[in-house]
Amino acid sequence: MIHNQISYTNSWQEEQTLILMQLFQEDFNQLEQPDIQLVQADLTLVVVGTVADDIRLLNVPKINVCALRFTETARKRILAAGGKVLTFDQLVQQNPTRTGTILLRGPRVWEALKHFGRAAGLPGSYAKPYVSNTAKKGRGSR
Repeated sequence: MIHNQISYTNSWQEEQTLILMQLFQEDFNQLEQPDIQLVQADLTLVVVGTVADDIRLLNVPKINVCALRFTETARKRILAAGGKVLTFDQLVQQNPTRTGTILLRGPRVWEALKHFGRAAGLPGSYAKPYVSNTAKKGRGSR
């Protein structure tokens, strides 16, 4: 249902593809969700994933959050602070033009992904080369 509503809404052109790409990615390639520090009363934070509770955050501000899933304690704390908890279906119905929404994504931080990209050694390349064992028992790399 969410796929049909998002794919036929013309005003979501760029963000629609980002959300759908994140929905269909396998677990290894999904992005980590960053800590929420940009909070304004009139913005809706969109998270393609699960919103979990963080006990280090003592006071939860009044925020509007749209996500696939919420943990029970995160939902209670957001609602107790006066915020809104939305699903993607509710977001599309309430705000079809996506004004006042921010899509939160984090960096990919896995070790294996550091080896991909432009070939190591070329100008402008940040790829990490695969190197066999170095200086194992004084023999050097082979």
